[in-house]
Amino acid sequence: MKNRTEANGQVNEFNQSMKPISLWDDAWRRLKKNKMAIGGLFIVVFYAAISLLAPLLPIYSYAEQTIIHQKSAASLRTAGDMMVRMLRADMMRTAKRRTVGAFSKTKGRTCSVTAGSSERSGA
Repeated sequence: MKNRTEANGQVNEFNQSMKPISLWDDAWRRLKKNKMAIGGLFIVVFYAAISLLAPLLPIYSYAEQTIIHQKSAASLRTAGDMMVRMLRADMMRTAKRRTVGAFSKTKGRTCSVTAGSSERSGA
């Protein structure tokens, strides 16, 4: 009868035969048991994929600069909200200038509109 040690040549401390396993197989088996390690591996692979695919993502061009926000105050609002507010303010100023200009050209008289009152001058 053959001894168990003759089959593969390896026995453990209890004289039981052992199947040989590579270091990579052993490491992968231990890694699969550790759920936190699998989560960390997923995060590392995700960040690596994003960093490699970043040039393909059409977010912002490196050649384009947005200077309109350069002098904006610090805010928790998004840049889009601030842009809309700035455009509304510009539209209101433009509309106010146009209405004041329209009033000043009526019947050859000039007028200035301030806080709801108007002063007319001219003949």
